[in-house]
Amino acid sequence: SDNGQTILIHTVPNGIYQSRIRAHKLDVNGQLLWGTNGVMIQNNGQMASYQVPEVEPDGNNGALISWYDGRAMNNLSSSFVQRISSTGSLYFPADGSEGSLAAQRNKFYPQVAFNLATQETYLFWMETEPDQNQNGIFGQKFSPSGNRLWGSSGKVFIPLSAPNTKSISDLSSQIGTEKVYLFYLESAGSGLNTKT
Repeated sequence: SDNGQTILIHTVPNGIYQSRIRAHKLDVNGQLLWGTNGVMIQNNGQMASYQVPEVEPDGNNGALISWYDGRAMNNLSSSFVQRISSTGSLYFPADGSEGSLAAQRNKFYPQVAFNLATQETYLFWMETEPDQNQNGIFGQKFSPSGNRLWGSSGKVFIPLSAPNTKSISDLSSQIGTEKVYLFYLESAGSGLNTKT
């Protein structure tokens, strides 16, 4: 963050298998600057306790946080993103902006990239059908206030595969000069890596 201070993002247990996400800002002496409760990033408690949120700097002393959770309570997960400023203000709605509203789909392992010049946020995720036998890569672009700019279901980068024929993993995204780069591993149904 700024002035040698650090924004710390961490999970908070909420029952046996669920967590929430909280942000704190610490000064150079480790003192909490946003109070003992910090700022809640995701407060619905429907994130799996084993999940680690993805955190990236926004280039303006703030941070971007992405995760997936099951807040719809329908045995499906969806990907979300939030941006927090160096003062603890949230840019997007409480509990984050959802990448896609597509029904009957899981949206796992979100990755985030940020364009400082346009203040636009990019979110990418692995999408599956409910049984998780088909997968692809989808994405969304958000306005500075967290509105979806690529429609309610986002943009398709790799369409869902035929059942049990492809596995996609290890998504990573980076912002470049006027471009966003997305990296991933793709393997055949056997599990051997065939493409990166």
